[in-house]
Amino acid sequence: MDLNTVFSKTAKASRAPLPWVGGLSPQFKQVLSLVDGKQSVEEILRQSGKLVKSELQKILLKLEDDGYIQRTSNKAAEPEWLNDVGSYSINANNNYNIAVEEIDAAELNFDDSGFSAESTAEIKPAAEKNEPSEAEAAVAPDVERRAQEVRAIKAKREAERKLQAEAAEKARLEAAEQAKRIAEAGAKARQEVERVEREKTEAAAKLKAEAEHKAKIAAEEQARFEAERKAQEAAAEKARLEVERIEREKAEAIAKAKAEAEEQARLEAERKAQAEAAEKARLEAERIAREEAEEQARLEAERIEREKAEAIARDKAEEYARLQAEIELKARAEAEELARIAAERKAQAEAAEQELREAERLAREEEKARREAEEAAQAEARKAAREEAKRLAKEEKEAKAKLKAAEKARAREMRGPGILTKLHVKSLKSLKPLLIFAPVAVIVMVGLLHVVNLTILIDPVEKLATESIGEPVNVQEVHASLFPQPRLILTGVTVGGTEDVRIGAVNIVSDVSMLFKDAKVLKLLEISTVTLAPADFGRQAQWVNAVAKSDKLKVEHITLKKISFRFSALELEPFDGKVELAPSGELSNVELVNAGRNLTLMLTPQNGSCVVTVTASNWQLPLLTQLEFDELTAKGVISQSQASFNQIEAKAFGGTIKAQGAIDWAGDLSASGNFELNKIRLPRLLAAFSSKVSMDGSLNATGSFASRAGQAVDLVDAGEVNANFEVAGGKLNGLALSHAVMAGPASKPVQGTDFTRFDTLTGNLQFKGGQYHYRQLELRTEQLRARGQIDIEPSHIVSGKLSAEVISGSRRRQAGFNVSGEVADVKLQ
Repeated sequence: MDLNTVFSKTAKASRAPLPWVGGLSPQFKQVLSLVDGKQSVEEILRQSGKLVKSELQKILLKLEDDGYIQRTSNKAAEPEWLNDVGSYSINANNNYNIAVEEIDAAELNFDDSGFSAESTAEIKPAAEKNEPSEAEAAVAPDVERRAQEVRAIKAKREAERKLQAEAAEKARLEAAEQAKRIAEAGAKARQEVERVEREKTEAAAKLKAEAEHKAKIAAEEQARFEAERKAQEAAAEKARLEVERIEREKAEAIAKAKAEAEEQARLEAERKAQAEAAEKARLEAERIAREEAEEQARLEAERIEREKAEAIARDKAEEYARLQAEIELKARAEAEELARIAAERKAQAEAAEQELREAERLAREEEKARREAEEAAQAEARKAAREEAKRLAKEEKEAKAKLKAAEKARAREMRGPGILTKLHVKSLKSLKPLLIFAPVAVIVMVGLLHVVNLTILIDPVEKLATESIGEPVNVQEVHASLFPQPRLILTGVTVGGTEDVRIGAVNIVSDVSMLFKDAKVLKLLEISTVTLAPADFGRQAQWVNAVAKSDKLKVEHITLKKISFRFSALELEPFDGKVELAPSGELSNVELVNAGRNLTLMLTPQNGSCVVTVTASNWQLPLLTQLEFDELTAKGVISQSQASFNQIEAKAFGGTIKAQGAIDWAGDLSASGNFELNKIRLPRLLAAFSSKVSMDGSLNATGSFASRAGQAVDLVDAGEVNANFEVAGGKLNGLALSHAVMAGPASKPVQGTDFTRFDTLTGNLQFKGGQYHYRQLELRTEQLRARGQIDIEPSHIVSGKLSAEVISGSRRRQAGFNVSGEVADVKLQ
């Protein structure tokens, strides 16, 4: 018997008349008076005086068997695992708290618990097995009195049986509640309970048989003593008392034997109960782990199904988009048919452009052939010059010899033929070297024409350009080339009174006849290596429109190469492109394509500003290279002090992005706008930004951004973001919230289960100065709820608070945690 056990008086002890109670021995009366439903066995033992533990236990067991006392619930005597069930809170020094909400047994459904009328019928005999034997009643000297006592005992036993039946019913209800919990553990636990019940039944049957045997012996002994009492009626009172003493000693011996047997059975039952409690605790832990594993498997299956559904929806959307595209294609074909006449004109212009490109290609090929021919001609000229020098040296030697001979002959001729004949011969001889050197000089001049600065043309070119565009134009060098077609090459060109626009080179392609006409017509104007600022956009359009109105200069085609834009201290990648001219010669639009051909800008002048359309694929944002767009389209307006985009649509990281934004450089450089993210895959986004956070899920968000800085390169670092977000169907790795709530933050989860799945994770993000502030965080699953806030420093240090609640069956647990550590190793305390 556990010393922590607490007994209370039964209704029988409270209602029993004093004489009946007085029939107990003084020791029994003393112990019964100490039972009050509050004191434990240990406290009664201290107050009982000379009684030892074993004697007190026997008396209590006897009083319990006779129905005077009964055991009450004592939490200290309950199994350790049951002590954990309850509600408690923590003081301010604790780092977390746990609360358990008890469920009323009346709310439970025992229809499926496995209990029935048969099981109730099995409980009642088990309760009747503990009935005290009639042989244990005190033996009275008078037979009639003993008969009356026997009848009273029978009536008492009947009342006790009713009380025991009520106790059995109460035990059945308690067993039903316990069976409900055991049933949740599964078929294995029920089998174990049944095995234990069978063992208890067998032990009870054995004890009943032994008690019946002892009762039979006691009955026989009582009959014998009854016969002796009848035969010795005349015996003295002393003999009667002696008989009574003997009977009492025998009854006490029987009770002692019974108590010892019951103590042994109780010890065995306690051992089994402890084993059962340990087994129940183990099964409960296994059940919790199994439920967590099943929950994780369920959520994983749901995520897979959700992804399949999303894939099906995406396929349907793509099919819809394809059908929509076909409809649009058909409509576009009809529109194109209606605009065929206009398209023919454009086709003619494109054909002319194609011819121009083909001419340029042929020109490049001819230029290459020319350079090769020039190099070969120069080599041949050098060789011919060497051979010619040798030949001239030889001829000079021969000439000297001939001259000497001629002088001799002249002396003779002075005396012979006339002077006219002599002069003719001399003139022919003097022209001979000139005829030899003339072809060589022509070849050298053609070869060196493209490297010789034709300074004589600089002034006319500068004057014509200045008058045509309306701003001063300066040229450092002018070169000419005749292959593959005549062209002038201007280098070191500057435009403007402060020479703020610098052009690396301008190639002018036209006919040679242009030099002899008043109105110069340029077939092609190729502008190369220019860096422009946003404030210059309007000036270039004015230049082209001014040329269109000029009477002295006409331009048919304009191409651009290596055109770059400087924005504050940021210079964008160079572009190539072409300028589309209206039939009047004015600027229609400018199309620019980067070197990777994955970014296209279409610029169209409009009321002093410029309408820009951006299309890109697999392109990274210059200031934020981590942000790579699979597809991008944007439409906006660029003025001399601002660029605003009212429509930005993109595909990135498996989802879509919609945004609006503006950049203003009139004063301090500033940027602002808003955005919307849909179905962004978190692993791709986190990997792109090299984040140490390991999380899966689909991100939806809406928010705004703003930044102000002195230089463009500082706009990202100075940015501020405020966004509301939702992550659906995700998993947070490295943090097992459910396990922390159920087992405490110090407990390590089973390997491979160190994560938290969630249906939704919502919150607000505020980013400023490199710090991330997550507010109003709420994580939800069917069994887990968590709320809190987290801050992340630029050094990746994490801090914050979380509260979580786990609902498992009829149990509910709550816990609060302090969050610390680093992004890659978050800790709960």
